[in-house]
Amino acid sequence: MNQKKAVEIVHDGTVRRIRLKDGELIDAPNVVIAAGPKEAYDLVKNLDSTSLEKWNDNIKPIHAACLDLILRRLPDCGSNFIAGFWLDQPIFYNSPSTVTKLSEDASVVIHLVKHLGMNESRPETDLLQLEKAMDLVQPGWRKEEIARQFLPNLTVAHDFITVDKSGNFPGPSVQGIKGLYVAGDWTGHGELLADSAFASAKRAAQAIISKQYSFKGENVGQGNVI
Repeated sequence: MNQKKAVEIVHDGTVRRIRLKDGELIDAPNVVIAAGPKEAYDLVKNLDSTSLEKWNDNIKPIHAACLDLILRRLPDCGSNFIAGFWLDQPIFYNSPSTVTKLSEDASVVIHLVKHLGMNESRPETDLLQLEKAMDLVQPGWRKEEIARQFLPNLTVAHDFITVDKSGNFPGPSVQGIKGLYVAGDWTGHGELLADSAFASAKRAAQAIISKQYSFKGENVGQGNVI
């Protein structure tokens, strides 16, 4: 099932099948959606009074503006530090080329990240701020630039734990739709980022296994990853 796009989880209060983009239908008594909350919400119709609708309405995603640079060389080798945070700005600098070889021509890779939190992205302003931060660290870098990639609104985490969510964690099961489960960094029960993704996947798998034990002797079919 690799490289096939799922477009809908078909259900009638109980998961029945998965509809793929090419129209193919796959029978599925249990489905784990390992995606962001918006993507999960878009995959399921008739969500009134389900927990998935509530989770999607209450998410607080964290974003960042990211500037990746490739330079012929570092103009100021004396400032060849690996990483650093600004004390007065939400900016992070990282130069992995100082600790490992990333190219055959001795070019240098630089990453700059501005933490946006839940604030709106302002691409022009954020890019200017990241470039000025680079001016401070490596004056003259513009003459050495070979290539760049600017991502103005990259999702760092789809959601995070706040005081009002304490003890009220999403997943693994979606209340209101039997057989539907979620996993991802937004379904943590106290974990964060990758830890949350792995822990939530384990919770979803354990919930399905526990459910299937109550149907002894029933053929549960073959699992697929789409």
